[in-house]
Amino acid sequence: MRTPSSGLLFLGLVFALLGCGDSATEKASEDVQQLAQRLYSEVGTPEINNFQEYKFAKQIMEMRDERITTYTYHVDRNGRRHFICKSIGYGLPYSTQLTNPKQFQNGLGEAANTLPQREPNGLYMPNNVDATWVLCADGAGGVEPVYSEPRLFVSPVPIDSLAGR
Repeated sequence: MRTPSSGLLFLGLVFALLGCGDSATEKASEDVQQLAQRLYSEVGTPEINNFQEYKFAKQIMEMRDERITTYTYHVDRNGRRHFICKSIGYGLPYSTQLTNPKQFQNGLGEAANTLPQREPNGLYMPNNVDATWVLCADGAGGVEPVYSEPRLFVSPVPIDSLAGR
């Protein structure tokens, strides 16, 4: 059973918490910064000397820049591949932008915003999207753009040759 005093106590707690807004957020941010500094001083950062992942990413981006024949498949819910088309290059996420889709604005009292950076290929890549454009060979030496929502598997060789079949 609720008493009038418990309701007042609850309201007092709510008002106290509302009054803590920015200072509580700032305190939490400072605590996280201190933990991060302690982490780096006690554990350190990984000693990366060979930069293999960077080299792999660079090699993949350079290979994607070449005009190569690929094969596009749809993978159904049971994991089975279904050939869609012989294609050119790798699929391009539907929401890829040629120009920066965001514009920097800084109004009174607002913090400066961080904007996405252009990738080395000159495009602004989406964070997360399933839709894809694929350039399918039309059989007459040309290509046609095909839009697809399902997850795709695009390979530079027919899939069966990858599996040794």
